[in-house]
Amino acid sequence: MKRLIFLLSLISLSTLSAQTILTYHHNGLRPGDTITTQEIEYVEPGSAGENQVWDFSGLKFTGKINTSCLPENPLQGRQGTTDYNVVMKEDDRVYYFSLDDNAYIEQGFTTGNTSIIYSDPIIRLKFPFAYGQTFTDKYLGDAVYCSNSIIPVAGDYTVTADATGTLILPGMIIRDVLRVKTEKNAFQVNPCNITESKVIRYMWYAPGARYPVMGTSYTEHKITSREPQVIKASFINPQDAGLQLVTGDHVYLNHVADYSVVTYPNPFQEKLDYVYLLRKPMKVTVELLDVSGKELFVIESKTGQAEGLHFGELDAYRQNLSMGVYYLRFTFGGETHVSKVVKM
Repeated sequence: MKRLIFLLSLISLSTLSAQTILTYHHNGLRPGDTITTQEIEYVEPGSAGENQVWDFSGLKFTGKINTSCLPENPLQGRQGTTDYNVVMKEDDRVYYFSLDDNAYIEQGFTTGNTSIIYSDPIIRLKFPFAYGQTFTDKYLGDAVYCSNSIIPVAGDYTVTADATGTLILPGMIIRDVLRVKTEKNAFQVNPCNITESKVIRYMWYAPGARYPVMGTSYTEHKITSREPQVIKASFINPQDAGLQLVTGDHVYLNHVADYSVVTYPNPFQEKLDYVYLLRKPMKVTVELLDVSGKELFVIESKTGQAEGLHFGELDAYRQNLSMGVYYLRFTFGGETHVSKVVKM
């Protein structure tokens, strides 16, 4: 419970003057890293396009934690998987990747007694990659079962940087986020049936974060004469998102306020910016108080502020503010939120 309270009270913000662009140096897999993700109940990915607002502040944690490891010394491959320089161990699977300044390529993977080896591997991502870019790569390989049964596999993999915008997580507003959509279609002819599968993933990349801060996936498997199997999953990456890891069998965020607010940078020197999200139209007042709680002046007062994201600033030079502690008091309808800020 203490950790949950800390999560809800944590306020942070990532900003970047330009849009997020994925590069090898900033977003490539890095040997030696451990990526810990926390499962949440499935959420719909939302719309594509520019200036989107994805409000996931009411997400629910399932309590399941997943860990992916990238050994500093790559393991020896299996069944002909040799052209790789990065290995990822994820649950019962081991993936083999080749990575350079231009691309991130999956050469194959192993799980249990099965190995998938691509003669024409999958290009997972090209570098650099920015909003509006897209490509499709066809792949071909073999599924090797128990070292002797070989079945051809084929398909296509499409990657699109389909959206940019603001991602809202519990107690957090992250701007300039890039969303990347991937769609993998696979086709496999077995001795007794035909297997088709489709996997659609959405990954949200934040400025300054190497790995996605959030992801969601939809998987559909079809086997001849059987009902399709559908699996939906979502996760957040607490490390890269700047969130406290929540543990426990089932932890939920049951209450979502009608507003969220962030101030930055804090401490500040010349200007303090603030962002607030309204989940419904309401009256908004923003006031500056001194350390004793005395009102100094009203920064803004709106009798009918619209639903959505709103931005404002406090100019210390214009208001002739001296160094010290101040408070920003936000009044949203009938509720009050106070943020302590420090002028350097």
